[in-house]
Amino acid sequence: MRKKIAEIINIVGGEWLGQEEELERIVETVSTDSRNIEKNALFVPIIGEKFDGHRFVLETFTKGAVLSFWKRGHLQPPPHQPLLLVDDPVAAMQQLAKAYLKEVGCKVIAVTGSVGKTTTKDMIAALLKRKYITHANAGNFNNHIGLPLTLLSMPENTEVVVLEMGMNHFGEIELLSQIANPDIAVITNIGESHIEHLKSRAGIAQAKLEILAGMNHQGVLFYPHDEPLIVQNEAFQRFKGMKRSCGLTPDADVSGRVKKDLGLDGFLLEDLHTHMEYSIPIPGIHNAQNSLYALGVVTFLQMEASEIKKGFQQLSLSKMRMEKKRGRNGVTIINDAYNASPLSIRAALNFFDGITGWKRKIVVLGDIGELGQHGPQMHKELGKELSPSRFPIVYLTGELMKHALEGAQEEGFHQVIHFDDKEALTARLRQELNPETIILFKASRFMQFEKIVDAIT
Repeated sequence: MRKKIAEIINIVGGEWLGQEEELERIVETVSTDSRNIEKNALFVPIIGEKFDGHRFVLETFTKGAVLSFWKRGHLQPPPHQPLLLVDDPVAAMQQLAKAYLKEVGCKVIAVTGSVGKTTTKDMIAALLKRKYITHANAGNFNNHIGLPLTLLSMPENTEVVVLEMGMNHFGEIELLSQIANPDIAVITNIGESHIEHLKSRAGIAQAKLEILAGMNHQGVLFYPHDEPLIVQNEAFQRFKGMKRSCGLTPDADVSGRVKKDLGLDGFLLEDLHTHMEYSIPIPGIHNAQNSLYALGVVTFLQMEASEIKKGFQQLSLSKMRMEKKRGRNGVTIINDAYNASPLSIRAALNFFDGITGWKRKIVVLGDIGELGQHGPQMHKELGKELSPSRFPIVYLTGELMKHALEGAQEEGFHQVIHFDDKEALTARLRQELNPETIILFKASRFMQFEKIVDAIT
């Protein structure tokens, strides 16, 4: 984005507290982090539970910021500074992002779901980059702050933007959809993530379908073929745009099958309509469904099958998502601990159960977050599935994983061991490192499993 301060004021309104001659200054970047301010930046101060960005406004000016929002009625704004007084700095940033997106005029693809949304977003963006000037969220910039920052950072010549949309509560995806006005939306699945706040899978489906709130009747929705909670939902039935089901079944609009599982090298996916085969270099056949979403989207955007095939072959995912690494003493590590839900843990376990070529296979699981009152029982149910015939060595850590241990013990699974802290777990793993061993790591992000992985690589 490149705009004069005067233009920004025309878009978001507010009261200008700076000098008149400063209105011609150019804003080139937008940031909410005072530590990472670039030259000619707009700073957006955020008020959190333990911090207040307003206290760092003056510091941002010394680093090159030329403008900062300031919340009306909050503290005393410093005099003689290029400040724009607004009711809500974050809302003003969202308004600016929406206006900039409209000005750029690119296609908008929005992706949400309980699991797989980042993988699907990465796939779609990687494929589209072969034909279009494409921009996408970085990392976890998928909320009411990260999404507008993503939009404001895209080049003016962007042709397609791919936006992951995350949520914890009702109304959050609706807001993101109203900002982005997607042309194409993808719902990867309905799992148990965030059930703490949404109470049921039906509630989760309702929250995910908020992605339709900002779409017009020319929009296209890609959704899982085998999910009745979506097709039975009122919002889905009201949507007048195109609806395209995706699934590993001939009955889906976008249909495919896994022709061959290649273990750590990925899998071969066959399009059941065209019989074109695609080599997907991402471990885990549960990623076949995500591949179908990507295939459906890019085909709709008129990419040739030959280009799609080349794009799939060159795929790489974000870190900590089925990330294969070589550790100390030649041990093989699969780090899939960016996030977790009961659904994604079962998918990872099924993948790990199916791979061959190692004498020792170790599963390391940590707590799943945002399950609320359902957490203990869901962890216990997972523990009951950790059969020694499938998983000879299982290490657990975290308070909730104590319930998984309880479930495993009730089934007589004595190969499952719980560690009270990550230090003890790491010490045990250091004794297991050799070329004949492979270790799977899976947990929610707050468990910080990357620290364990770093300690053994």
